[in-house]
Amino acid sequence: MKLKLYFILLFLISQSILAQNNYYWVGGPGNWTDLNHWRIGSSSGQAATIIPSRYDNVYINSGSGFTSSGGMLTIPSTATCKDFIIDDSFNTKLSFPAGSVFNVYGNLKWKSNAGAYYNLTMNLFSDSSNPIPNLIDVDNMIDPLYVNGGYQSSFNLKGNGTFKLVKNFASNGFFLFNISDTAFLDTDHKNISSLMLTHSSTAASNFRSSTITTSNSMTFNSSANLTQATLTFALLNIQTTQDIKKNTPYFFRICPNIRWKSTDY
Repeated sequence: MKLKLYFILLFLISQSILAQNNYYWVGGPGNWTDLNHWRIGSSSGQAATIIPSRYDNVYINSGSGFTSSGGMLTIPSTATCKDFIIDDSFNTKLSFPAGSVFNVYGNLKWKSNAGAYYNLTMNLFSDSSNPIPNLIDVDNMIDPLYVNGGYQSSFNLKGNGTFKLVKNFASNGFFLFNISDTAFLDTDHKNISSLMLTHSSTAASNFRSSTITTSNSMTFNSSANLTQATLTFALLNIQTTQDIKKNTPYFFRICPNIRWKSTDY
C-alpha cells in the first residue's frame, strides 16, 4: 500500500514539474529573465514565478506592449520554450539582439514585423512521441536593415520527430538550414531558400515538389527524398544516387565516389 502511494505521489510531482503553461509577454521592451514581463494564461493573467521552460508556450500578441517604433526583447543567453508564437494580432515591431539563441520544442510562428539584428540561432527540437508534426511558420527572421554577409544565422531541425513547413522559408539574412539527428522534414511542397542547406538526418525526409535554392552549397545524404524536388545551387553534394526533378547549378562539382542522376538536366 505504501509503495502504491509512493508511486502515485511521484506521478503527481512529475506532472506538476512538467505542467505546461501559456506565457504571455507584457510591458514592452525588457529582458527575457525579468518575471515582471510574464503573465500566465493571458496578457492580463497572474504574474509568473519562473521564466518559461521547454514545456511552456510563449505568446507575443497585441497586449505585449510594443509600439510602432518597436523595442528590444533581450535574450541574455538562450530563450527556451515549447511553442514560440508571434500572434496574428501582433502588428507593431519587435527586435531581438544579434546572436540570440532560441531553443523551441514545439511549433514556431514568427511574423515579419519581428526580427533579430544581424544573426540568430534557432534550434527546433521534435519528439517522435508526438504524432502531430511541429509546424514551422516563418516570414523574415532578420531585420532587412541589418542583413549583412558577415553574419550567418543557423536554422537547425533536431530530435527524432517530424517538422512541417506552413509556408515558404525564404528569410532575410544568411541562413544555414540544417536537418540532423533523426528529424524528419516534410516540406509540404513549400520552397526553401538559404545560404546553405545540409540534410544529415537518418530519417527519410520528403522534399516533395519543393524548390530548394542555396546561394552556396547544399548537401544531402541517402535519407533525403528528392524525387520531385527542384534544386538550384552553387555546389551540390549528394551521398547516394538520387532522382531529382530538375537541377540548376551555378557552379557544379561532384565529390569523388558520389553518384547521382537527374531526370531533367
